[in-house]
Amino acid sequence: MKSLRFWTKENFEVTTENIWNLTERINSTHTTSGNDESGTCNYTYNELGYRGDSIYKGGLRILSVGDSHTEGVGVSDDETWPHQLSKLIPNGVDLNAGFGGRSNDYIARTILTMFKVLDLVLF
Repeated sequence: MKSLRFWTKENFEVTTENIWNLTERINSTHTTSGNDESGTCNYTYNELGYRGDSIYKGGLRILSVGDSHTEGVGVSDDETWPHQLSKLIPNGVDLNAGFGGRSNDYIARTILTMFKVLDLVLF
């Protein structure tokens, strides 16, 4: 059962094909992402390689999981729907785990990997 290795926190993979690697985005800012090559948006990534607040930020931790719509490809950091929603909730922490081209498998593995540090999950 080769697929079981993807379910551990230590070896969590974004895709089973290993095409994308979150470590390439850790603590960095880019002006392109996915098919957005316009250079007009800021894509800021946290210590996990996701957009949104730091996993260590205190408050109500809201995990948003999905594909490029959740990640916010084509919009700057403060224009993503997870960011906008988290600002409506007092003390909301935007943990945006959106990643372009992901599937329900990705969503399930992300939630199972991160559920211990969350207060609310949206997908």
